[in-house]
Amino acid sequence: MSINLSLSSAFSSQAYTLDISTASIVELKQALRKKRLTCEQIVKYYLARIEQYDANGPKINSIVELNENAINEAISWDKTGDKSLPLGGIPFLVKDNFNVKGMANAAGSIALLDNIAKYNATLVQLLLDNGAIFLGRTNMSELAASFGKFGYSSRAGQTLNPLNLERDPSGSSSGSSAAVAAGFCAFALGTDTSGSVRGPATVTGLVGYRPSMGMLSRHGILPLALSADTAGPLVRNVDDLAIVMDVLSQKDPADSASAFYYAAHPQPQFVKALEQAELTKLKLGFVTNFNGGNPEVDNVMLQSVEKLKRHGVDVENIRLPEPFEHINDCILKPMFMGEFKPQFESHLTSNQTQKSLKDVVSILSSLQADKRLTAVNPGRLLALKNNLETNNTDCADYIVIQNRIIPGLRNQLDKIMNDRQFDGLIFATRSCPAAPLPGILDPNFECHAQDMMAAGYIAAALGLPEITVPAGLAKGNMPISLSFMGRFGQDEALFQFGKLFESIANFSVRTVLPCCH
Repeated sequence: MSINLSLSSAFSSQAYTLDISTASIVELKQALRKKRLTCEQIVKYYLARIEQYDANGPKINSIVELNENAINEAISWDKTGDKSLPLGGIPFLVKDNFNVKGMANAAGSIALLDNIAKYNATLVQLLLDNGAIFLGRTNMSELAASFGKFGYSSRAGQTLNPLNLERDPSGSSSGSSAAVAAGFCAFALGTDTSGSVRGPATVTGLVGYRPSMGMLSRHGILPLALSADTAGPLVRNVDDLAIVMDVLSQKDPADSASAFYYAAHPQPQFVKALEQAELTKLKLGFVTNFNGGNPEVDNVMLQSVEKLKRHGVDVENIRLPEPFEHINDCILKPMFMGEFKPQFESHLTSNQTQKSLKDVVSILSSLQADKRLTAVNPGRLLALKNNLETNNTDCADYIVIQNRIIPGLRNQLDKIMNDRQFDGLIFATRSCPAAPLPGILDPNFECHAQDMMAAGYIAAALGLPEITVPAGLAKGNMPISLSFMGRFGQDEALFQFGKLFESIANFSVRTVLPCCH
């Protein structure tokens, strides 16, 4: 479906064509405001595209459930909706671990189809209150952890990367990123515990964001480990990100991390920050610890640094102390093992779901044994079995991580940045491009990194903000992204850095899907 409308009188001599599949939030808002499009047209377009390319055709398999009332809600918005609301009439999708009242919050697991949400997640409610139109739920790595199968779940199977159907979509917010990249919605919400927004954003050529811990509420989101969990948007550009974040960045008394954050920080104003950006004498540290994973990634990073320098940014190389290279093993893995079971079961209780982790493991084990039914990722199931035997939030090692190791690394990083007078740090979001899907051999793929997301663990473990912005392409039409990481609470400045880089990166990516019906 292609929407062709006449322009307003100022452009009456020109033909106007808007490709909804690639339109930004800013473009859609303008089309709605000037009555070139209706919300009903936009929603019907997305639904038709989902039918053609997600459920059929290449079967991207990014959507697990659609909102049956989306068209009626769009029609209602066209008639009586508040046209002044920031996201009025803009369709969105959410990851399958967000509560949407009356729908199953399965987090990608066939064992949780009875976890029917009794309330909306705070972020979902904020979007609805600000006029956005809920389209549906997206696939994800089962229970927010991939274990070698990015974007795979027992609920829906494998999500594909719309930029290259044989490469992985990263995880765990794979369905959300694939859906935006494939033109199924204007934006989507994901969650990020150790890279689950930033990784998928990178391999699909999107802008992804992990905010300072507590800036976004986690209330109503099925957790992996609340010490590192946060939500984050997946969008087409930094301007769109600012619009969404201005809506979502609200104090929520139901989330202790949110209460802590807003006790010390004012509510951010991201759109205003972009409008008022004055990036003079900007100094960034280019972290070199994680270089060497892939020559194309390294080359794009060097080109990115040179582009920043040509635009007046002072960039200096910095090698962080060795402990920053081992954060996953020393902090995140023990944290996940200690926190998952009690926090997971507490969420189920909030939805009045009479089920325990032991029940979930039993169901998935039965499915794995029955070859006629949906396959279960064996690595994910093994981890869940290990979680049954591990609940160590009150043990000495866990207490040391929370009270000594994490604060020590935060202080060490702050001192490094202060001593070197860095406004932020930059590095490749992933040290390698997206890998071939399991079972597919690709001689063009090259990765020498032990863990291609290792750089992203720093922000995850220390609660710091990080924005990922597309920077270039590798073979196979695979995007490469540059990350900007800042101090706690420095989120508005990171948006300014990201917007600056976006404007000079000269990056473009194409989907393998046709742009129009």
